[in-house]
Amino acid sequence: MKSARYLDESMRKVKERGNIHGSEKVAVMAALNITYELLQKNRLINETRRVNSEQLGKLEEKIDQALQRSRQLEM
Repeated sequence: MKSARYLDESMRKVKERGNIHGSEKVAVMAALNITYELLQKNRLINETRRVNSEQLGKLEEKIDQALQRSRQLEM
C-alpha cells in the first residue's frame, strides 16, 4: 500500500507539471523519477559506507598504536 501511495503521489506531481499527457506516459515518467531517486540514495549510502569504513580503519590503527605504546610502557 505504501508503494502504491508513493507511486500515486509521484504520478500526481508529474501531472501537475502539465507537460506530459496520457496515463502511460505519466506512469513511465514517475517510474523514471523514482528510479533516479533510488539511484541517488544508493550512491549516497555507498559513499557513506566508504567514508565510515575509512574512518573505522583509522580508529583501529589508533587503537593498535595506543595498545602498542601501553605494552611498551609495561615492559
